[in-house]
Amino acid sequence: AGVEILKSDRHNEINGLNCEKAGVTRFCDWQQHLRFPPRAKRARTSATDASPSALAADPDNIYLWRMSPRRLEAESIRDAILAVSGQLNLAPPKTELLTKLHPYRDIEYTTLKPQFTAELFDSPHRSVYLPVIRGVLPEIFQLFDFAAPDRPVAERSTSTVPAQSLYLMNNPWVIEQSKHAARRLHDETELGAEARVALLYRLAYSRSPTTDEVNRALTYLRVPEEVIVDLKTKTPSTPEQRRFERWVSFCQIVFASAEFRTLR
Repeated sequence: AGVEILKSDRHNEINGLNCEKAGVTRFCDWQQHLRFPPRAKRARTSATDASPSALAADPDNIYLWRMSPRRLEAESIRDAILAVSGQLNLAPPKTELLTKLHPYRDIEYTTLKPQFTAELFDSPHRSVYLPVIRGVLPEIFQLFDFAAPDRPVAERSTSTVPAQSLYLMNNPWVIEQSKHAARRLHDETELGAEARVALLYRLAYSRSPTTDEVNRALTYLRVPEEVIVDLKTKTPSTPEQRRFERWVSFCQIVFASAEFRTLR
């Protein structure tokens, strides 16, 4: 099968490659060559910054003059959230996650309606250790284009839909991880607010914030959350609790940002 070296095989199929018409050279018998040709290698190690002149000449990046930004896969988004919150366990699980189910669980593998629930995936381990069960996937996997386990998938699609942002804004698991991240920042007692903002940016974006970003963050954090009444005790929250909730919401803003789930 022929493989284009300067265009992605975005139309590959199960039984071979069906690429767009090559803009330049094609490699046939690609097994005899490097998996990534020299120009493709340079693109992968290049920055994603774009100059106006280059964008005008090649807006689709056909000639690989830069690395194109791409969204992280569902597993990486989940692992990144756990890593920033400090909850990610890099060690392999000591036992299979399915062992906590009933002893007749093997029957569910062959049924069309498995009885597994979403709680099965409530694990701090990396996504690669999670079981992939037909018909039952974590919600984050379903929304961020995880490959369907019930049929062959040659290439994952990449969608941008409102449900993805709504998930990051409202899902209880994301809110819980935001609380862990805020608590992680508050545990750094020797750091001030500005230093904590910088730490969060380094953890989430692998870069330091700009001056404008720091100023916007501090302006947001100076305003405490609205008074939250404990539904059980009917007592309002303390100023310290409201300040902490502001940090929680700020961490969630970072998780919901486009930069957090984009590889540059």
